Amino acid sequence: MAGSSKIATVTEKSGDHSHTYKSVVVAGDDPVESEDYILWVVTGPDNLRTIRQEHPNLEGKVYHRAYHQMPYNKRVESLPRLEMQLDNDYRGSLESLRGDQMEELVMFNLTPWEYRVTGVKDFKIVALSTLFGQPKETSLNRFFSIYQFEPQQVISYQTKELIWGYASESKLESIDQWLSLKPMAPPLIRFRLNSKPQEIPEKVSFVTILETTDGKILKDTTQVSLK
Repeated sequence: MAGSSKIATVTEKSGDHSHTYKSVVVAGDDPVESEDYILWVVTGPDNLRTIRQEHPNLEGKVYHRAYHQMPYNKRVESLPRLEMQLDNDYRGSLESLRGDQMEELVMFNLTPWEYRVTGVKDFKIVALSTLFGQPKETSLNRFFSIYQFEPQQVISYQTKELIWGYASESKLESIDQWLSLKPMAPPLIRFRLNSKPQEIPEKVSFVTILETTDGKILKDTTQVSLK
């Protein structure tokens, strides 16, 4: 399942105090600055469609949380060794927190911990119109970078072990680099444009195409007005 979001400045007020921060929110129908555009993909069984039908126009993280916590989620046989690696990696990122704060976050995020057991053989993003001077339905992977994984972990489908995560010092932003790691499908992944297309302002239909290691081709389309 794919969708369109944007990076926005959010201000929260509490009494006489206010807090301003950047957040990823639903793109909506208004035009989005290309540098703020986020294309997201949530993976899971076919019943992801049920969530979207019942709750349309939500942000990717909300769909991810809904799938994670609700009965749409189909459990598979657990991988205890892998789950221990994922747990330790996440806990390591919380070492600066007090014990009670850490346990609160662990209970919220690790019960149960999200991961997939399907490998990604190939992935590409295409547009249904000319973009960046490229003909329609041509791979635009090099014009996007990875903005965020959630959880921030990559698992090898060959070894079923964690190969990149919260403890990693190196960034993982290239789609080609990610695919070279032979990754399991990520629960949620967000992409960001590297540059501004010369064809905008334009209403663009992006198609995400994920080929799994068991031969399935998973596609979804999202529209956005870029400016």
